[in-house]
Order: sequence, then C-alpha cells, then structure tokens
Amino acid sequence: MTASSLTATSGTGINLDTTITTLTSANVTGAGAIDIRNSGALTVTSATTTDGAITLAANNGTLTLTTVSAGGIGRNVTASTTTAGNIAVGSVSAAGDQVSLTAAGAITDANGTANNVTASTPRSRR
Repeated sequence: MTASSLTATSGTGINLDTTITTLTSANVTGAGAIDIRNSGALTVTSATTTDGAITLAANNGTLTLTTVSAGGIGRNVTASTTTAGNIAVGSVSAAGDQVSLTAAGAITDANGTANNVTASTPRSRR
C-alpha cells in the first residue's frame, strides 16, 4: 500500500507492507495483531490492540511512536528500524508483557518527562 497516511480498523488483525509517512490510526478491536512493515520513515500516531501483539518496522528511516498499546496477556510490542533510522519513543505499552525496541541509529525520548515504556520486560538495542 502506498499513500501519505493510513487509518485502519479491524476486528481480527492488520498485516500490511506499506510506503506511507504517517500511520494515523491502526486499531484491532477483537483478538488479533498489528504488523506493519514500512519502506522509509514512519510516524505512528496511534496503534492499539484489544488482545494482540504489535510489530512496527521502518526500513531506512526514523520510526516515531506517539502512542502504541498492546492489550492482552502475552501480547508484546516490537519496534525496529533497519538499514538506517532512529526510534523516537512517545508512549509504548505492553502492560505485563514485553516491549522490544531495536534501532539502526539511536533510541530517543519523544515525550519529555512523561513515562516512555510500560512493560514487565523492556528491551532496547542499538
């Protein structure tokens, strides 16, 4: 999918290869995951699941995570940049589960003094 922005809502999951600049909203209302693989920089304004993992990847660009929240037991958040790019972290939550951030560049704070990550096992790699 190629566009400047994307809004997607599903009852059972979202799995897309994209070339977009902004993921305005990705929301899974039932049991199901979000899996977005983007070519280039990506700003994720909101990505939420009721009961599902979230995987977000930006190839060759910065990944900005404004609000990302995975609901359910054993539902992790995984965010990465490949080739090049930083990860700018606003609010990422997988309460009771794992958040994994892997950047080709730096992992930075994008929300000032507010908490960036809520998880039982946060991991970051550069």
